[in-house]
Amino acid sequence: MWLFFAVAVVFEFVALALAFLTYAIVNAMGIVQVDPDTQTGSPAFGKAIFIAGLTFFVAIYGMYFAVGIKRLHDRNRSGWWILPFYVVPTAAIGLAEVIAPADGPSPSAIRMILAAVFAVVGLGLSVWGFVEMYFLRGTRGANRFGPDPMAPPASPHAADMG
Repeated sequence: MWLFFAVAVVFEFVALALAFLTYAIVNAMGIVQVDPDTQTGSPAFGKAIFIAGLTFFVAIYGMYFAVGIKRLHDRNRSGWWILPFYVVPTAAIGLAEVIAPADGPSPSAIRMILAAVFAVVGLGLSVWGFVEMYFLRGTRGANRFGPDPMAPPASPHAADMG
């Protein structure tokens, strides 16, 4: 899990750097003309960047889900635990921002409390999932999802010794 995380983070930083570099080159070459009044560029270029970003997002997070489910199986948990560890925290924190936006008018005390509850629940589930998937050892021995991936391989001559 840690190896995948390290490789994915490096890959994400490289992709982000390439995106910024591509934009800088395209902008310097004058391919995208920026309107000085609105500071907006070509709609076609914007759509292309959006589609590329969405494709990258779906691919990377699809891999996070696949590796996360594999890790949950290693911990003898159903893959459905990915929902409280990945999906619910994102939704809860996003809902907290919708209930009491940081850049809007001052919300009521009830809305602030409700937003705080959603934020704390989201953070709590995130921390629980992080500890569960990154720090706790997998099930010793085989479990309902298969053999222990950390078990030493069986000797090819083990059958001959009996």
